[in-house]
Amino acid sequence: MSSRARATVALAALLLGAPGAGGCGGAEENGPGMSPGEDCLGCHNPAGSASGHWFGAAGTVFDGAGNPAAGVAVNLVDSRARQVDDVTNWAGNFYFAQELTPPLQVSVVGPAGDRTMADATGACNSCHQPGGTPGPIVFP
Repeated sequence: MSSRARATVALAALLLGAPGAGGCGGAEENGPGMSPGEDCLGCHNPAGSASGHWFGAAGTVFDGAGNPAAGVAVNLVDSRARQVDDVTNWAGNFYFAQELTPPLQVSVVGPAGDRTMADATGACNSCHQPGGTPGPIVFP
């Protein structure tokens, strides 16, 4: 794991105690912890976001037991070589409010290692659905 990824994971440990510290708002049903595993960009896109909160990419990471995985670093690089980083919150959710140009290269990074996917669209949970193929994002 790179020193940048280790620093990101360490920062996440400090921030995880402060739910609602960013994103949509503080409430579970309308905040950063809303709807783990659902298609975030189905609503949070520039054309259709009634809340005004839109994302260039978003999704949820789960652990091997199907629980939300908090503190996992998520790194994206878009087709214009813009890099953005986030850490999954207590609900396993991550999101990027920056404009991103697909295809994206996405990496999830944690103490157990990393996983990378190329050619992603940014609507991570639209494909990574429970019971579907390829299924939820599971880490490690």
